[in-house]
Amino acid sequence: MYQRRQIEGCLCRVPSHFYAKVWHVLRKTPGGIIIARKTLPQMPTLNHMTLSELNFALKVEQLLHSIEHPEYIQIVIELLCVVATILQRNPELTFRGSLDVDKMVESAYKMFQKVRTSIHTYVM
Repeated sequence: MYQRRQIEGCLCRVPSHFYAKVWHVLRKTPGGIIIARKTLPQMPTLNHMTLSELNFALKVEQLLHSIEHPEYIQIVIELLCVVATILQRNPELTFRGSLDVDKMVESAYKMFQKVRTSIHTYVM
């Protein structure tokens, strides 16, 4: 899994309709999307670019390329797809401020470590 994420991240391969998914997440995020301490602001991005515009895809890729590790790029791509799916299935949901992807990944990792530790303790 790690090697697949490294390869996918190096190639910056994204699933089909990825940029449209990011667009929809951005619509629900007034404070913008933060990745690697860089922000993709909701406005003026949504006012100046369309969902299918190449410039929007390039802006998202530029944000992704500010990440040093290719496997982390892939994790961010996967996370944005999950967030987009949740927002699509629950149209009433929105973010109050910004979506800090790094904080979400860090929080998920801490939860994983906690579960892993509790399982390991339980088995021993």
